Amino acid sequence: MRKTIFRLALISIAVLLAAVAPAAAQTGTVVRVEPAFQQVAPGATFTLTIQIDDVVNLYAFEILVSFPPDKLEVVSASHGDFLEGPFLGLVTWDNDGGTVTAIVSQQNPTEPQTGSGRLVVITFEAEADRTDADIVLSEVTLSDNNGFEIPCSLQDGRVHIGAYPLYLPLVLR
Repeated sequence: MRKTIFRLALISIAVLLAAVAPAAAQTGTVVRVEPAFQQVAPGATFTLTIQIDDVVNLYAFEILVSFPPDKLEVVSASHGDFLEGPFLGLVTWDNDGGTVTAIVSQQNPTEPQTGSGRLVVITFEAEADRTDADIVLSEVTLSDNNGFEIPCSLQDGRVHIGAYPLYLPLVLR
């Protein structure tokens, strides 16, 4: 009786581990804003990258980055160096709407890329003072050379514009 219960417990554990392993393998790819936090002066220009980590067989991507247009203005945006050319696609921005859109694909016979690297490089100018601006990865679609979607998790970023206020204690005698 004890052996039967022990065997059932082992089989149950093996089934659970087999079911969890594929799910863990599918969530390894991360698309993130780099650096995740940055402090800049009002009027300063600064560069952020959209980075990909631990991807397997990436052939194309579509990324929509959102930012507050009353706080930041895009000066330039281009595709990064992770995918190899020749390319098909474009990187555009809309400062009034607060978006950067990148749609990039490799062309045949280029092989899909595996690993980590820069997908998009964006240069901003800080337009506000003493405020935070969230850089949000609103929509991200990754695909392999067969057109199948590659699942990923997203990590947004934040920019603090201006200095942090310094509050000193009031000492009265």
